[in-house]
Amino acid sequence: MILDNISRALKEQNWLAAAIEFVIVIAGVVIGFQINAWNESRVEREQEQDLIARLAVEVDGALSRKRSELAREVSDVEALASIRLLEDSAEHVAFDDELCGAIDISHVILWAPAAIPMLDELGQTGALDLISEDELRALVVQAVSARDAARERVDFIRSTGNTLRKTHPDLLQARILEFDGRWPRIKRFCDWAGMHQDPLFQNLAVENFFVQATLLLVVRSEVETLERLNEALKNGRP
Repeated sequence: MILDNISRALKEQNWLAAAIEFVIVIAGVVIGFQINAWNESRVEREQEQDLIARLAVEVDGALSRKRSELAREVSDVEALASIRLLEDSAEHVAFDDELCGAIDISHVILWAPAAIPMLDELGQTGALDLISEDELRALVVQAVSARDAARERVDFIRSTGNTLRKTHPDLLQARILEFDGRWPRIKRFCDWAGMHQDPLFQNLAVENFFVQATLLLVVRSEVETLERLNEALKNGRP
């Protein structure tokens, strides 16, 4: 219809009518593009809000678990720090089963990166670009980098621990007292006087202490990174 009007106006040399029809055509095209742009922008904002909401749930849950892990690590490292007392005479130091157990498992690293599948999804699908806030996007990237760095650090310290029960079976032993079908009850035996007199044992035990202290730093760094991301996500949620 509009093309017919333009053609007729040109034949009649009605330049004003032709110009008006051209303006109408151009305006229609521009408005159409604008409407498509608005729709695309609306869809992207809805996708961003959904993405932030899902990520916030995962980060909040991971942060809660890592805070609990941090509390356990602090307790374990504080207990293991008592190995410094081995330098003193074992006759007047009150050693206990808790310290004996801490020494026995001082080489064990019970750690896994925070479970946040959305971080991988953002990187693999390119959905990270949907996050409009620069600060929030940067914190997501930082969380991924921090997770990878933590994994590398833990892989290293796992290779440096000493299984003291194997290196010094005469000083540290374990026996199964009973098994209820779920988990055994173990009794550990520590020769405190022998440990006091064995500098190699003390050196290896101190190395294990630094392994656990390093793990504590890793977990504390994870918590701090997740806290910043969690706060930014709360501020960026609709």
